[in-house]
Parts: sequence; C-alpha cells; structure tokens
Amino acid sequence: MASGDCIKVSELRVDCIIGVDGWERRLKQEVYFDVTLYGDLSSAGVTDDLRMTVDYRALCEAVVNEMSGTDHLLLEAFAEHVAGICLASHELVERVRVRVRKPRALSGFGSAQVAVEIERAKSEG
Repeated sequence: MASGDCIKVSELRVDCIIGVDGWERRLKQEVYFDVTLYGDLSSAGVTDDLRMTVDYRALCEAVVNEMSGTDHLLLEAFAEHVAGICLASHELVERVRVRVRKPRALSGFGSAQVAVEIERAKSEG
C-alpha cells in the first residue's frame, strides 16, 4: 500500500443536536468536520477511473445526511460516528482521520473554538 496516499475533505458542515447543556439539547448547532481517507490511490491515478477510488462527493452526501439527523452529547461520539461511516464506505479506505469543530462550544471566551481529532483504522480480520 502507498501509505501516504489520502483524500482530504475539509469544512463539511452539519446542523445537529450536540452538547450536554440544556439549551444544546433543544437547539441544533453547526458542527464542522474534516475527513482524511487513507488508502492506496495508485490504481485510480494510473487508470483515471472513478471506480478505482472513493467517490468523495457521494461519501460527503452520505455523511452529511446521516450526521444531520444525529443527537450526540460529545464531539468524540460525533467523530466516532463519522469515522465508522467513512471506514465502511469503500474497501479502499484503510484508515480515516476525523477532525470535528464546534464553533460555539466556548461561548464567553471570544472566538475560541474546540476541536476533537481522532484516527481509526479498519480492524484486522
């Protein structure tokens, strides 16, 4: 495998229920996330054939549609959910990195933001 090969998608946005405070449980909030999909992209590069790679438009639509209807307390759980969708999306995806950012997580602290980043791989066997 060409371990350095990856597809990066940045600044996907969903509005969903996320957080532990009472108001967060009632109102949808915007969450932004980036995904990096790792896998061998050499066949797609040589053949110029979409079937040899991840259709990132279709994956983004699937992830945004799924995550828009979710209800999580923690950014960590949101990130795990996204990682699972990405790992199951295509046999090419061996590993995924997900970064989730909630712009209004620290209201009262100026423009401070909170982000959670995880990396997960397909399990062996």
